[in-house]
Amino acid sequence: MALGFAGLVQRGELEKSPAVHCVQPEGNNTIAGPLRDGAEKARAVAECTSKVGGLQVPRVMDGNEVISACRACGGTGYLVTDEDTWQLQSRLAREEGIFTEPAGAVALAGAPQGYRQGQINGDDVVVCLVTGFGFKDNASVDRMITDVDCPVINVEQIPEQ
Repeated sequence: MALGFAGLVQRGELEKSPAVHCVQPEGNNTIAGPLRDGAEKARAVAECTSKVGGLQVPRVMDGNEVISACRACGGTGYLVTDEDTWQLQSRLAREEGIFTEPAGAVALAGAPQGYRQGQINGDDVVVCLVTGFGFKDNASVDRMITDVDCPVINVEQIPEQ
């Protein structure tokens, strides 16, 4: 995203790039922490402890490029807990009807953190990319409905239209 906005600025199609931030689970701090701490390079982690499927890559792939691109547009890094991610995944499904996998809710989990830390103001326009279909992670679906009364009906109970 940061590189895309930089290209728009370079071509004169956008005056200034918005800040693009990197959000990762605490248990897989390869990019967000180094970005936030002012490091120039991403770092591998000895062991990924995050249970957020799809974001359990303890080695650095394009992390150096992400740090450079985010920093160039004023972005920083946020580390979020798995629990915060699962909570926001569940809220998205229940309150907004958006059924994403946990990895798709990570960016959104970083927004409240930025607000609490005073880096996002109440009147700022914030866009969080929510990607990935909810059924990609069956364990998170089970977690969302553990305490929910979810009646099951047979196909014969569905009226014909």
